[in-house]
Amino acid sequence: MTMPETASIRWALRFVLSALTILIFGFGGVYDWVWCSVTAAAIVAALLVGALQLREHRPLTWDPLFIPALLFFGLVALQWLLHTTSDRAASLTALVELAGLGALTYLAATGLRTARGLRKLGAWSWALAGMLGFEAIAQAFSANGRIYWFHDASYATPVGPFVYHNHFAGCAELLLPLAFVHAFRRERKGNASLSALVRGLCPALLIAALVVSASRGGVFIVALELAGMAVYLRPRSLRFRIQPIWVLAGMAALTILLVGWGPLARRLGVLGRHDPSVHDRMQVSLTCLQMFRSAPWLGTGMASFPSVYPSFERFDPGQIFLQAHDEYAQALAETGVAGAGLILAFLGILFWRWSALGLASADLDFRLSRAAALGAGALLLHSSFDFEFHAPALAALFFVLAIAARRPFPPQSNSMAMPIRHRRPRPVPLDA
Repeated sequence: MTMPETASIRWALRFVLSALTILIFGFGGVYDWVWCSVTAAAIVAALLVGALQLREHRPLTWDPLFIPALLFFGLVALQWLLHTTSDRAASLTALVELAGLGALTYLAATGLRTARGLRKLGAWSWALAGMLGFEAIAQAFSANGRIYWFHDASYATPVGPFVYHNHFAGCAELLLPLAFVHAFRRERKGNASLSALVRGLCPALLIAALVVSASRGGVFIVALELAGMAVYLRPRSLRFRIQPIWVLAGMAALTILLVGWGPLARRLGVLGRHDPSVHDRMQVSLTCLQMFRSAPWLGTGMASFPSVYPSFERFDPGQIFLQAHDEYAQALAETGVAGAGLILAFLGILFWRWSALGLASADLDFRLSRAAALGAGALLLHSSFDFEFHAPALAALFFVLAIAARRPFPPQSNSMAMPIRHRRPRPVPLDA
């Protein structure tokens, strides 16, 4: 039997999708007024949904991922309370951000308890991919460094609603696998090939916008994702007249030819020579190891990197580094062995669940779970050479996909069971 879609589940999912939309289109949530508003609303919504669950006589939502997440929150709170952080104000701000992410994760775990919720997440990702791609391409050719044609972000590298082009790339990495599965899902009625062509335009637009953004890391990660989609998300039992991955690649190539790939080609050409950005990031990561040695157990304090880094700076490139461009090195420096252990525990629970997912199933719910896992894994890889989790929109979307990756529904449930056709036995002819 499948779990009924109660009011608490419906309202939790509605808030999650609304909050993610606001964060993404609200400049990626990097401005205080955006993420603070969403954080306050998420905490209130989590309390209301919890109360509604109790009123429905249902247990509060629980997931093993909550254990390392709660312990990590406690670690940051301990840093602040014991004055072991080098920047108490920054650590307190990080603590509030973590509370909002935790509330949103709880709501996601509640709203994605049914197969219908998982499919709504897939449809939302598909629609958002199309809107982001179209807006980013139109803005790139007509806004002259302004977001939404009015917000001046020429001091950075704006793409779509994001101030930083690599944050736009991270959002594309998270959305594309789910958008792919939704676009090329099985159609029971009508021309499946034609429907797939029409729906494939949304992920194709997002891939084209990624090329326009000239994010080298993003293009590399998405190329790996496309290979993963061809193997990991291929609908083996579905009889399409066309292969979905080739349709998506062809449509993306056509849109890229239309919008141009010159900026990306120039940035890729720099890699053949001495690229100062790559060298600088490696030096900053090495500096994080020195910061870690100064406070190996509890770290220098969550979000203390901007204030601590100048004391350990190994070189002077004439720039101010507010983040390390390496989430793992920075997390090790800021939270020490304790924080690194909790992060590894969180990822261990995720990877253990992903490995339990079968590859042969063509059911939509299983494929959406695998797509969420693929998108979350792509952001984890990109975070090794950029600060993807410091964009609140990406952090929130990652944790929602982490929950979705742990939502494969049992094959024997009504939501996944394939219809069985009972055939009458053919009469056996008798010899005369």
